[in-house]
Order: sequence, then structure tokens, then C-alpha cells
Amino acid sequence: MESNKKEVQVHLVPTEDKSHIINDRAIGLQYNSIPLDNTLGYNPQHLYFTSDEDIKEGDWFITIDENQEIIHAVDEQWRALQKYEGLKELSRKIIASTDPKLYQLHDNGVLGQGITRIAQPTQAFIEAYCKQGGIDKVLVEYETNNVNSQEVMFHEEHKEYFFEDRVDGRWCSYIVLKENLKVDPIHNTITTHRIVEKTYTREDIRNAMEYAFMIAKDTADCEYYLKELL
Repeated sequence: MESNKKEVQVHLVPTEDKSHIINDRAIGLQYNSIPLDNTLGYNPQHLYFTSDEDIKEGDWFITIDENQEIIHAVDEQWRALQKYEGLKELSRKIIASTDPKLYQLHDNGVLGQGITRIAQPTQAFIEAYCKQGGIDKVLVEYETNNVNSQEVMFHEEHKEYFFEDRVDGRWCSYIVLKENLKVDPIHNTITTHRIVEKTYTREDIRNAMEYAFMIAKDTADCEYYLKELL
């Protein structure tokens, strides 16, 4: 099993429920060991970690506008929202949160469907977030399972599981399974890393651009090569 890191965004959203995160008007963000509500004007907040992954039925997502509305993609509500052409540009999938109301359904086999809380950040991250006055982006660990097979037959419904050979466009004889968010099975927490800004020389950028434009077949390929080289 391999792991890699993806950049995700972190959103701070006010809540009417209790929370360990308080946005005090006088001294700013605070972590409180006891969750507080807004009864005495504590202004509780929740954190939502979002990715640019496709939003599917059953997922939670947030609208990236001034309202920052939290929506569960289910049933009639989801089908109605899918008809809105600007949905993808105005929303992001929630992969983890401090909000205990966000849950996921999963198959328990003979036991039927089960419900689990969506993954959450560690207490250490929450405290660091408050101490720094907010963190906009972090790297989050994902896991990938690679399964080799010499008898794989391509099927349109499973196209997303295949790795495309970028040399001649053929489908390779092995499957790359979907990437899954790495979650601690005991604490239900994600693994985050600080983003370190990279620096490049003029030569690095020139070589990457030459390589991308000489080999890339389209914009997606261009972005792929630039990402690999830089």
C-alpha cells in the first residue's frame, strides 16, 4: 500500500452548535478543552477540510461563497443540485471536519448499512490552527493500492481504475485502484502536513516548460508533466 499527499483547503465556518474552536472578538481564535456554544457570545466555529474531488451522492460539500453552506448530497436535494451547471465551480467536497453532525453510510455486509462520523483532524492540528490564527491549506495523506494483473480487460464503467500509458495512449495491463483518504482506524483522524513553499531556478522552469510543450498532447498532459517536474 502506497501513500501520497494531496493539497486541501481548510474552511472556518460559524456554527450554532458547541465546539472546541472559539472565535473571540477580543483575542481571536482559541481552542477550549470544553466545547462551548454561543449562549454567552463565544462564537463557536467548525473546521471543514475540502478537496477538488468530484462530489458524488452521499458526500458532504460546502458552497464556496459568502454563505459557506454545508450540504449533504442525498436523494431529491442532490438530484436537483446536479442540474445546476455552476455547482462544481461553486462547491468543494468535504473530506474531514470537526463537525460531529457529518456522517457517512457504509455497507456492513449481512448487518446492513452502518453509520460512522466523517474523518476529523487531530487535536494537535486544531490547537495549532487556533494558535496560528488560521491555516488556509495543508497536505493530507491518501492511500493507494496497486494490483498487478495480466488479464485485465478494459470496461467503460471501470475506466477510472485504469492507468493510461502516456507514451502511445494504450491501456496498461494493470489496475490502479482509487485513492482513499488515510484515516486512523482508532481515532478516526486524518494525517496532515504543513505546506512548504518551493523555490525554482530560471533553468528549472525553462526545462519543465520545454519538456511539457514538446511531449504533452493536451492541457491535462501539460499540467501532469509540469507537476511531475516541478
